[in-house]
Amino acid sequence: MVAVKETGELLDLVLTLVKVGGEVAADGKVSMLEMAKLLEILPKVGPAVEGAGGVPAELKDMDEAEKQALFAKVAALDIPQDAVEEWVERGLKAGLVLGALIADYVVAKAAKPSVVA
Repeated sequence: MVAVKETGELLDLVLTLVKVGGEVAADGKVSMLEMAKLLEILPKVGPAVEGAGGVPAELKDMDEAEKQALFAKVAALDIPQDAVEEWVERGLKAGLVLGALIADYVVAKAAKPSVVA
């Protein structure tokens, strides 16, 4: 999945945020021990932010295998709130598809501006 490295790193950050948030919120209160879970997020921030500029190009060139690999990352998300987990998974999958669709539109418009309004 090297071809979608930057997208994968950004997705890893988002999934880690959701996972940690779901685990911390599971009992309705935040303890000092749970605050330590926030440290799981830190190593994901740098790579995600540094490579964020490459995400649009990756989405534009993403093939079906790469899309399925990213969907598999999303499907592996496990948080205590099952309904929230389902919403997040569906939303992230929709976001990946929408991002690829927007990238396709931009390419089509650049290639034939008179055909695509």
